Order: sequence, then C-alpha cells, then structure tokens
Amino acid sequence: MKRSLPLLAWPMLAALLLGSAPNCNTESGARTVAKTLLEPDVGHTVQRPLSPLRYGIPTHDFQIKAHDGNYIPGWYLPHPKGRGRLIIFCHGFGDSRWGGLSMAVQTYRKIQADIILFDFRRHGASDPIYTTYGAHEKRDISTLIDWVAKRRKLTPSVGLIGWSMGATIALQAAGADPRIHAVIAMNPFLDLRSMANRQRPPILSRQTFHRGLVIAEKKAHFLVDEVSALKGIQRTKARILLIVGDQDRVVPPADGLRLYRAAPKRTTLWLQKGFGHMDWGRDRSFTPRTHAFFIRHLKRR
Repeated sequence: MKRSLPLLAWPMLAALLLGSAPNCNTESGARTVAKTLLEPDVGHTVQRPLSPLRYGIPTHDFQIKAHDGNYIPGWYLPHPKGRGRLIIFCHGFGDSRWGGLSMAVQTYRKIQADIILFDFRRHGASDPIYTTYGAHEKRDISTLIDWVAKRRKLTPSVGLIGWSMGATIALQAAGADPRIHAVIAMNPFLDLRSMANRQRPPILSRQTFHRGLVIAEKKAHFLVDEVSALKGIQRTKARILLIVGDQDRVVPPADGLRLYRAAPKRTTLWLQKGFGHMDWGRDRSFTPRTHAFFIRHLKRR
C-alpha cells in the first residue's frame, strides 16, 4: 500500500509562497491557498496492469456518473456468496484504488462480500477535478451504493474501510447514509479546518489563509466546516473500529481520541502503541481483527 502524501500538500504551498514572499499575504496569496487545497499535485496515476483479475477474481471496470456530472472510476468485485454485504475501500491522500488491492483480495476471499475499489476525485484514474476531502466524495460513496443496490436488486449492508483522508471521508459518508453499518477508520483527521490550520505555512497570515478557504468553498460549492469526521461519527448509527497510532506525526492521535469520545458506545478504539501514520499493517492481528469486525457487523440478506 502506498503511503499517503503529507495531507493537503501544504509543503507545495509553502514553496510557491516563498517564491513570491512580498505578495503572499494578498488576494493572490489567498487564491494560491484555494488552488493548493482543491487542486493538489498528487500525481495522476496511469492505469497499471495489475487488477483483481490477476488473482482470479471476477471484476467489472466501471465509470459511474456522480451527482454533479463527473465520473467515478473503479472496480466492482461481485461475490457469488455476498448475500447483500458490500465493502468499499477508501484510499488516502495521494493514493489510489491500487493501494488497497492486496487488502481487498484478502477481504473478498475471507468475508464473502461484494467489494468496490475506486479512485477519489483528482486521484488515480479519475478526472483532474477539485478534491473536497469528503464534501462531494461522501455523496460519491452513496452513488456507488445506489449502483450496487440496483444491480443486486436489494439494499446492501455496507462496510467502509478507509485510511488517512479516506478514513475521514468514510466517517462523513456514514453520517450521511444509513445503509452504512460498519466503518473501519485508520488514522482519520478530525476535520478539514483544523487540519488545514495545523499545516498553514508560517509565512502566511491567518487572514489570508482563511480568505483562501472561502475562495475554495465558492469555487467547489462546499462548506469547509461540513468536511468533518467528528460530525459524521456523531450522526451515524454505524459501528466504528477506530485505529489510531500513538506515534502518528501526520494526524495527531488527539484527533482519534476526540472522535472516540464523541461516540464511545458505538466505537471500538484500537490505540496502537509505538505506531505512526499508516503503520497499522505491521500489526499481525490487523487482518484477522478487521475481518472479524466486518463479519460481525455486516448483515446478510
């Protein structure tokens, strides 16, 4: 699995602003903030030859139209014994569906559920449109669920598994769609505003920075404060497995602890001692424990 890039690509923003330091705290600087947030240079992935077909798994390539007319590319892996269970993989910032392929293959074989791997906006093989860290992406997940429900002619019991940005988006989606019954969230950040504030380059004034966020909201038709895993976990009735590394230097462990305290009765906190960001796979118990979580909480139809 590919490691996520530094969230929100602010190192690139700092480099851009340092090149024009006298003008960074101007309207031009604010526009640079908006562009960096919405159009990060995550590297567009050329489609790789590796796919689930290599593992002998029936695979449907899809391009599904989203609510705003853009297209969602991905793979659908229908399981002959899925019986209404669907698991959707949500990759991190700078990653793509290929990053979760090995884990998805293991999940398909063990859990007997339909699987979807897809590319978030501006990632992988998707169109280079604005990324909104969950504002539009959570609706894309609901569109994928609608598509599977129509194919299967039933309402699926849905599980989401996401890492880093994908975990934050998964929690937002769960708060908006009651068909999502279980979420495994690995190293999610609390919300977009606090994450952006933490990564604001010192050269940039708070006023210019927040002006940039307002410009981004208008350009991409969303509200920064609605991009919130905290609001998602408060709204959902899904069961949550929250995985937090106590040595995470990208997303502060305090974000995960605050998410847990927001819904302790529905959330299992797995605090990994000595683990950093995206380190959860080093734990040998990760695969059996996550599989057991989905088997327990996803319903068969």
